[in-house]
Amino acid sequence: MAANGYDDLSAYGWSRALLEDERTGFGDEVDVEGDALPRYIDPLNDWGFKRLFGTEMNKEFLVAFLTEIFPDKRIKDITYLPTEQLGLAAGDRNARFDVMCRDESGEKFIVEIQLAYQKHFRERALYYSGMVMHSQGMKGKKWDYNIKGVYFIGLQNFSFRAGKRRRVDPKIFDT
Repeated sequence: MAANGYDDLSAYGWSRALLEDERTGFGDEVDVEGDALPRYIDPLNDWGFKRLFGTEMNKEFLVAFLTEIFPDKRIKDITYLPTEQLGLAAGDRNARFDVMCRDESGEKFIVEIQLAYQKHFRERALYYSGMVMHSQGMKGKKWDYNIKGVYFIGLQNFSFRAGKRRRVDPKIFDT
């Protein structure tokens, strides 16, 4: 059974996750002008998304989400990583992720939500992934070039091309 008491998170939907805070506790109701309303988090804004998927207390949500997307990986646990990646030099652009984590095998996952159309979202995804991939490099002769997988999951509420759904799986082939 999950830590929040739900056996199957998908039955309740991600948007039904209750907000926990020190004033009300998990799942308590809040009196708003005489009406007792349950408090829910909207996962479709940055704050709500990061609160639901980017915090230790809700770690099982992100594990369940990643397991749904990557069923072959059998992810059991994750470790949250800093969400800011500094550029290589002082003038370089930094990257700020919504959520970044590492699974028990060392592979890294970047999860971004983007509701408003952004012309260069694909390029941003490549840039962010490249920064994380580059950060695995080590100085010196002892590095064996064993680069762990980096996965970018972009949740967007717009299409790059009307009517076309895409999944891009870049691969390196030995020819």
